[in-house]
Amino acid sequence: MVDRVVRSDAEWRALLTPLQYNVTRKNGTERAYSGEYRELKEPGVYRCVCCDAGLFRSEEKLDSDSGWPAFSAPAAADLIRTAEDCSWLMRRTDARCAGCDAHLGHLLPGGAAAGVPAAGVPAAAVPAYSINSAALKFIHRRPV
Repeated sequence: MVDRVVRSDAEWRALLTPLQYNVTRKNGTERAYSGEYRELKEPGVYRCVCCDAGLFRSEEKLDSDSGWPAFSAPAAADLIRTAEDCSWLMRRTDARCAGCDAHLGHLLPGGAAAGVPAAGVPAAAVPAYSINSAALKFIHRRPV
C-alpha cells in the first residue's frame, strides 16, 4: 500500500522547478535527450521528485536511445499506476506515481523504447517505462 500525498497547486508550484511542475503536474514532457538521467549508469534509486517514493532501481534501467531514461519495471508493482492517454492524437499508456499522481512518462510496448535490458533480454520482449528525468531525483547507492 502506498501512502497518498496531496498538495494544493500553489504548494506544488512552490516545491518544484517550473520544468518539474510542468512535467509532473501538467502532464508535460521534457525535450528528448535533454534529461540529466538519460545516460546515468551508476547504482542507485530513482525517486519521485514530488513525494520521494522510490520508483525505479538502477538494475532495471535500460540502455535506451529513446531520448528519455527507460526502465523494464518499477521497484515494486504498486508504486506506478497506469492510465490511458489519448493526447496529441495518439493512444498511449500514461505512467503515474501511485503516491502523488505525478505524471512520470509512458509505458511503451515491448521494443518501443529501442533499448536492451542490462541482463541482455531482447528489447522486443520487455515493455519499457519511458520516464522524464524532471519527474525523478536520483539517490546514489554505495557499492556493498
